[in-house]
Amino acid sequence: MVAKKTVASTSSDLPSYKRPASPKGSVSTRCGLLFPVSRVRRYMRNHVVSDRVAMKAGVHLAAVLEYACAEVLTLAAEKARADSRKRIKPEDVMGAFKEDEEMETLLSPETGLYHGDIYNKLERRKRQVRL
Repeated sequence: MVAKKTVASTSSDLPSYKRPASPKGSVSTRCGLLFPVSRVRRYMRNHVVSDRVAMKAGVHLAAVLEYACAEVLTLAAEKARADSRKRIKPEDVMGAFKEDEEMETLLSPETGLYHGDIYNKLERRKRQVRL
């Protein structure tokens, strides 16, 4: 009797040339995001207390950042288009933050993301240019 060869039950039992191909591309492309997931995860590892950061945490934070940027840029583009311009200026971005209620609460002094009196500086700059 000749013993039959047994078929490997898992892909780790197979030699490397017979294993199924792993998904190609970066984590961002596999998740369908434009923001770099690996870079966000690296920043989280370097600037957070723990050295161990799950991959899902990087994916989630990159998705949230991408959504927030898309929301702000959409509002700023609408504001620039309302002024019949094709280029988005910093005033349009700040105006988008100022007009949207959720973004306004994000930049409020209570959240800690508020950096001084930016709105008044922009208004003063507009007045100086007009005079």
